[in-house]
Amino acid sequence: MKKFILLFAVLVCSILLVGCGSNYRKQMAGKYTLLEMKSGKSTVTAKQLKKLGIEASLELKDDGTATLKMGSDTTKLTYDKKYFTEKSKSKGKTKYTFKKNNITLSDDDTSMTFEKK
Repeated sequence: MKKFILLFAVLVCSILLVGCGSNYRKQMAGKYTLLEMKSGKSTVTAKQLKKLGIEASLELKDDGTATLKMGSDTTKLTYDKKYFTEKSKSKGKTKYTFKKNNITLSDDDTSMTFEKK
């Protein structure tokens, strides 16, 4: 399970973003905590991850930058209305949805859902 979590964190770290409108960014800005991760038919909750010593959070600023913390790893990101990307990489996009104060990052059959604090 730890291998899955680490692989998924690497996937999230390789995402691509451009900028988005400031009103949208202001609505999304804030701190989020991980609710669950899904891969295929498997689901891992934040509570299960915490038992393994892994906690995850996502912080979005209204300037289009974000920080993903997964365990002891911290990744700097940027975001627009559809995608996240790691600041130091230019390959690969990770699509997300923002609905009712939840952000879900998704790629193929894998997803991570964060809830706004």
